[in-house]
Amino acid sequence: MDKRHPCLNCERQCLNQFVPDEELVRNVDFIEYDSGETIIKQGKKIQNRYVLCKGYVKIGSRNSKGKKAVFSLLSDPEIIEKSCLHSNRDHYPINAVAATDVTVSVIAVNQFQRLVQKYTDLSDYITEEISRELDFQLQKAAMNSWGGSKENLIWLLLSLYQKLDHGGKSNEPLDLHMSESDLASMLGVSRETVVIHLSSLKKQGLARATRGSVIVIDYDGLARVKEDM
Repeated sequence: MDKRHPCLNCERQCLNQFVPDEELVRNVDFIEYDSGETIIKQGKKIQNRYVLCKGYVKIGSRNSKGKKAVFSLLSDPEIIEKSCLHSNRDHYPINAVAATDVTVSVIAVNQFQRLVQKYTDLSDYITEEISRELDFQLQKAAMNSWGGSKENLIWLLLSLYQKLDHGGKSNEPLDLHMSESDLASMLGVSRETVVIHLSSLKKQGLARATRGSVIVIDYDGLARVKEDM
């Protein structure tokens, strides 16, 4: 067994919680992507399953006219598949793009399915991860239906912080690796609307946009504003 295999040395807990070392060494390969590179191409034939080992990945799609939509943001360790609910068995209906430099582990579809069937705890883990992602999407849809644009933006900033900070407990400034345009796409509003609200939040010392990304400065303060709205 190759003890240098990244899964065996990894301090993060994902596949190595459920799959024996020898299975990981035999079935898992690794690919590195630069920021902005496409990891999963929309419409690509499904041949592999992907697990995000390091970095941040944006999940989205493009319509026939090339307009981009952003659905979610993933951080390590994450099973990218949980955000790739397949509309058919042959092709990916979404795309996954590296928001930073990332490392992804790749497993052939047939081997991944074998592992899921063989190790029931892995199957349960994937189901739980999918449920959490669906809950995020359902809450986002509900907010977009009845909330005001500023309230929705604050909810989204808090939710993304929780996803990236694994619970939102640190209250340290956090770069979301999402642009104003990305946030606007997720909320279904104009970029100008997001810019205006972020300017207001910056004056309050809660969040700000910088170099094509948005930083949450004070999670607890942002949460208090949300409660008072």
